[in-house]
Amino acid sequence: MHEKRWEEAVKLRGRSFERNLETYKMLTRIRPPKSVSDESNVGGYRLAVMHSGAPCCGMNAAVRSFVRNVIYRGDTVLGIHEGFDGLVAGDIRPIGWTEVSGWVAQGGAFLGTRRTLPGNDIPKIVEKVKEFKIQALLVIGGFEAYHSVLQLAEAREKFEELRIPMCVIPATISNNIPGTDFSLGADTALNEITEICDRIRQSAQGLNVWIL
Repeated sequence: MHEKRWEEAVKLRGRSFERNLETYKMLTRIRPPKSVSDESNVGGYRLAVMHSGAPCCGMNAAVRSFVRNVIYRGDTVLGIHEGFDGLVAGDIRPIGWTEVSGWVAQGGAFLGTRRTLPGNDIPKIVEKVKEFKIQALLVIGGFEAYHSVLQLAEAREKFEELRIPMCVIPATISNNIPGTDFSLGADTALNEITEICDRIRQSAQGLNVWIL
């Protein structure tokens, strides 16, 4: 009875709320659902994820969400390590469901990140995209990520391998990505600064009272 009322209450909140709740339940599962055969899921699309720019809070959480959403839908996730330097070097490995467990609370970037831009390495990048059969690319990072994907998009006319979906998730404490006024890491950085300032203020007040 209670379960039925719960389902009705969720539906009354709208389809968007219901979808977000389903996504939350899926992301918090320790093991993949039965509909997913195994962690080295074969078949479906091959989607790659990587970082570009300086590390910041939220990068690992974004990768975790991406990995589990992709695997849940029956596709394969390829993790590109150490940014575009790693892509050129072929440092690309599949990522499994349980491999990203515990990534949410961890800072930095477990995939590794560099500030290197594609630049003159675009032909080499194209070779790796073709070799690993990458069908879509997600870049999580700062202004370098935006600039890198822009360079790849501009090279599509010359290289058909780059005519794939490419997306950037803004992740930088600088919050300076064109086209968006909010990025991962910016809010966390401001909160940390505010908390530290509050602690300094409290310490100063305590010291002042002690001196008086």
